[in-house]
Amino acid sequence: MKAFAITVLWMSVLSLVGCGGSYGGSSATTANNSTFDGNWTTTMLNSSGSQMIVFTSAISHSGTYTLTASNLQFTLGTACFPQGASATGALMPNGASNSFGMTIQGATTSGMGNTVLTLQGSTTSATSVSGTWTMNSVTTGCSGSGTFTMTKM
Repeated sequence: MKAFAITVLWMSVLSLVGCGGSYGGSSATTANNSTFDGNWTTTMLNSSGSQMIVFTSAISHSGTYTLTASNLQFTLGTACFPQGASATGALMPNGASNSFGMTIQGATTSGMGNTVLTLQGSTTSATSVSGTWTMNSVTTGCSGSGTFTMTKM
């Protein structure tokens, strides 16, 4: 399962790289700008429009396009990530906004596989990201898809 998550992450990064490398927007939303660093709240809605998962995280922008999320705190949907989670992602220049991708992988629990959550979207400002998500899990009620918004706190 870990190999699957890594493969999904790299496929996401490679697809984002293919989106282009030029950028014509303001410096507040450029991918290599440290203004993306900080604490973020993410709200995920399921396909019916109901909140499914809400979490906060500290995101740091390291390297050219690499994002790392730490201190993930789930306030809704905690059954999907009972033992904590780790996250990596990418923020790529793409025209007037930045393409955003992140994979969150839950810790393996005894007798259970990992929960893998993939977020893909774009920046709508230096303090907002929106897009779609998909989640695969063996845990009941923890698979699905929908939309998400992230807001810098």
